[in-house]
Amino acid sequence: MRCLTKRKRRKNSGRNYYELRFTNKGGMVMPIILEWTFADGTKEVERIPAEVWRKNENAVTKVFVKDQPVKSVKLDPYRETADIDEKNNTRPIPAAPKLIQVYKKNKEEQVKNPMQKARVKP
Repeated sequence: MRCLTKRKRRKNSGRNYYELRFTNKGGMVMPIILEWTFADGTKEVERIPAEVWRKNENAVTKVFVKDQPVKSVKLDPYRETADIDEKNNTRPIPAAPKLIQVYKKNKEEQVKNPMQKARVKP
C-alpha cells in the first residue's frame, strides 16, 4: 500500500489540478468549450461533449489536470453555443472599464472617413 502512494505521488508531481463547476441556467444541454490560457501565454482549446450533462443536467463538476499553471479559463471563446450571458464566461473576471474611461477613449479618436476627407479637399 505504501509503494502505491509513493508511485502516485511521483506520477502526479509537477502537475496542476483544477476543479471547475458548470451550471446549466437555460436548460439547454450544450457541449462545454474551454480556452485555457497558461502562465507562459500559450493557449489550448478543450471540447467536452454534451454527454457530460447526462447524469445531472443542472450542474457538472469536472477536474482538469494540466502540466503548466493556468492563468485564466474562458468558456465558449468562439461563441459556438447558445449562451446569452457572456459576462460569467471568464475566470478570473476581467475588470470592466468605467463609463468615463470608455467615453474619453472614444472622444480622443476622431478619424475622418474617406467621404469627409474628400469634402475638405477643393
